[in-house]
Amino acid sequence: MANYIFDEKRYIEEFLNGEQVEEKIGMRYIIGLLFRYYSIYKKDEVESKDFKKQLFHDLRTNGSFDKESSNRLQDFELEKVIEGVITKNKKYYKEYGEYKSLKQLEYIPLYSSEFNFIQSLSSDQEKKFMFTCYILARFYNTTWVNSSYTEIFKLANITKSSKDKALFVGKLLREEKISMSDYVTSLAIKLKEVKQEDDEEVIKVYQMQNLGNLFLSYIKPNYKQCEKCGKLVKIKNKNDHSTKYCNKCGYEVKLSQNNGYYHNKT
Repeated sequence: MANYIFDEKRYIEEFLNGEQVEEKIGMRYIIGLLFRYYSIYKKDEVESKDFKKQLFHDLRTNGSFDKESSNRLQDFELEKVIEGVITKNKKYYKEYGEYKSLKQLEYIPLYSSEFNFIQSLSSDQEKKFMFTCYILARFYNTTWVNSSYTEIFKLANITKSSKDKALFVGKLLREEKISMSDYVTSLAIKLKEVKQEDDEEVIKVYQMQNLGNLFLSYIKPNYKQCEKCGKLVKIKNKNDHSTKYCNKCGYEVKLSQNNGYYHNKT
C-alpha cells in the first residue's frame, strides 16, 4: 500500500512531538521524511556527527507509524536502513542541487476540463478509473501514473481479475484516452493534458481512499459516500442530509452509541 500524506511537514512535526498521527506509514518513508525535514528546516542538526543517532532515537521513541517492521530489526540493522535512506537522499541532492521538498497539500483539485473529459467516457468504471488516475498524478505533481494496477483499481473502487484489468486499460489505450510509456518494462500511464488556464476547481480530494465512489457521488444525483467506510449509499434525494452511513456502518454506529449510553447509566 502506497503512502499518501498530504501535509508531510505537519506529519513529521506531529511525529516528533510524540502525537498519535492517524496515517500509518512505512519505515523507510518516514526515515526519508525525517531526513528531508532536518535537511530543509534544521540544517545544523544534519551537519552534526550525531545526526544518524538522532534519527535512530526518533524512530525508536516518537510518533505513531508502522513500528512493527522497525521493532523487528536489531539496532545495527535499523542503522543500516537509516544509512541507506540517507545515501539515497544525498544522491538526489547531488543530482538536483536540493533536497526533495516536503508536501504541504490541503487538498487535490480536479478541474472543469478534466471533469468534462472524464464525463465523456462510456462507463462508470472508466470514469472512476480516470478520475483516480488524475488525482494520483496530481498528488505526485506529474502527468504520469506510475502506481501499480492493483493500487489504482483499489483506489478506484473497481474489482477485476489481473487479466480483466489489463483488458480494461488496453481498451482505454486503443481508444486513445490514455497513452503508455515507450519502455517495455514500464506500465506507466500518460494522461491527456486537458486542463485550461481559466479552469475552475470542481472537486476537492482531501484523502486518498475510495476515489471512485467519491467521483460517483458527484455525478449520481441520489447517491453519497458513507462517512465511515466510503461505500456508495443511495439517498432519498439530493436534499437528504440525514443519511450519513451505509446500513452496516449505521448499525455499528448505533450499537456504539447504545453501548455508551448504557455504560454511562451504570
